[in-house]
Amino acid sequence: LLSKCRRGELVAALVQLPAVQLRRLLMHAVAQLPVKEIARREGCSERAVKYSLAKARKRMKGTSCL
Repeated sequence: LLSKCRRGELVAALVQLPAVQLRRLLMHAVAQLPVKEIARREGCSERAVKYSLAKARKRMKGTSCL
């Protein structure tokens, strides 16, 4: 993410995400946790995490960050 946009653009894109999507995206992209671990920590299915990550990426596509 950082290599594709400036810091301000990244922050602007991230603050537009719903809290759940932001949290899961950060766990996956920054903390590099696998989907299975995120699902375990959040008490949800892996499918729910994958869906949430896909929605976050889709929302960010409108920015220059993705």
